[in-house]
Amino acid sequence: MKKILWLLLLFAFNKTLGQKAIESKDKTSNSEAADSVLFWANYGKGFHYEENQRDSALYYYSRCEQIAQQNDYPLELAFVLAEKGYVLMKLDSPAEALQSFLKANQIAENPNNESAKRTILFTASGHQMRLYVLVQIHKFWGILISGVNTDETKQHFSKAIEIAGEVKDTVDIGIVSMNLADLYLRTNEKDSALLLAKKAESIFNSIGDLRLLGFILNTLGNIYLRKNENDSALYFYYRAIQSSSQGNNLSALNYTYTTLTQFYLSKENYDSSFFYARKNLTVLQSMNDGDLGDAHQLLAQCFQLKNNTDSAYKYQSLALVELDTAFDKQFRNLTAFEKVSFSEQLRLQQLEEEKALTQNKIELYSAIAALAVLIVIGIIIYRNYRQRTKANKVLESTLSNLKSTQAQLIQSEKMASLGELTAGIAHEIQNPLNFVNNFSEVSNELVDEMKEELNKGDIDEAKFIADDIKQNLEKINHHGRRADSIVKNMLQHSKQTKGVKEPTDINALCDEYLRLAYHGLRAKDKNFNAEIKNQF
Repeated sequence: MKKILWLLLLFAFNKTLGQKAIESKDKTSNSEAADSVLFWANYGKGFHYEENQRDSALYYYSRCEQIAQQNDYPLELAFVLAEKGYVLMKLDSPAEALQSFLKANQIAENPNNESAKRTILFTASGHQMRLYVLVQIHKFWGILISGVNTDETKQHFSKAIEIAGEVKDTVDIGIVSMNLADLYLRTNEKDSALLLAKKAESIFNSIGDLRLLGFILNTLGNIYLRKNENDSALYFYYRAIQSSSQGNNLSALNYTYTTLTQFYLSKENYDSSFFYARKNLTVLQSMNDGDLGDAHQLLAQCFQLKNNTDSAYKYQSLALVELDTAFDKQFRNLTAFEKVSFSEQLRLQQLEEEKALTQNKIELYSAIAALAVLIVIGIIIYRNYRQRTKANKVLESTLSNLKSTQAQLIQSEKMASLGELTAGIAHEIQNPLNFVNNFSEVSNELVDEMKEELNKGDIDEAKFIADDIKQNLEKINHHGRRADSIVKNMLQHSKQTKGVKEPTDINALCDEYLRLAYHGLRAKDKNFNAEIKNQF
């Protein structure tokens, strides 16, 4: 099963073969241009005969292979080897098909081939081309082993869908989905098979590919037949016949005619079974594939249903001879396939062993290199540690000296600040001292007056004078405490402290230092004056 010819345009053509060849003359020789056109012309013929005259398809694909080898086109070679493998598979040569897939895969798995020389008509990038070829290989490889190893088949199909999604190859996603539907149907997973078949049908309908649509419609008919929905099955079989005929897909017609013959035989409907059996034989004869055993067997069963023993015996005899020959051929092919498969497994095993050995060597050398690097790093770290230790000692000594010097500077700044404030502090202290002196003198005079009044016997006047003396003493006490506070603050400012934080009256502190600053300026400049207004 293969995608339609327009997919070639995705990779090869801009307008036409001739136009592209003319445009490329400035870049390549006439011989390369001719070989490029010849390659794709033979590919187009091979593709045309792929589902109808497979011997012819094989011939043209072999010519493509020869052209790609002569001109050293690795990606084109891998591409045509995948197509050739598919045709060989359909011609019951599984061993040769597997060999073709292995060669193609070996080329396509090498990313270096993306930059290799390609045909001048090939417009896709090397990376896209290589991925597209890998899609074909995994798709055909999965079909080849679908009846042998289900798990491996699913792996190949999954890989094909993954890569096809990367290069946006919708058609191949539909083809692989169709083959997965057949696989799930064989394992009786009818719902999964139907889901995938519907997905493939939607894709083929969207691109209008009647040849591929014939295959998937036949698959849908098989699914509904397995679900015992005969009317739906017949509907899709008849649609498959119509699409395959219009798309000139004899292979799909063969599948559908065979299925319809078997269906009507199960219903003991001679006319319909004989009608489709004859059509099936005609299709196989036109395909010239040489395997008519199953078609003769079906005709024999039709004649048996009609009780026509002579004709039944005739076709049964033909079927036995051809089936016997086909069995021998299949046996030889299967044996050859197993040999190729076994050889490939041995080769892969040897590659894995060599890979493991190489990996072990790499790990050993890496470990030795890492150990050497660690030793060098250890030496460097040790030397840095010693140098850092010496530097740290010097830095600690320097830091200690800096701290001592800083402490001295701070104390010196404090003393300098104190010196600047001394004049203001002295002036500030002078005020309460003047009050103390004045009230003391007045109090002494009042004491003398109180004595005189006591001697006169004027007790009331003496009491009045005593009250004045008491008020004066209170004022003396107030101004004395004020002077004491100023002295204490001065001492607190001048001495070294541990920096312990204590609660204080911020308003009083601000008021006091504002006054000290004011009187300090007044001491320096007698003409300085300012009005102080506080809003604490």
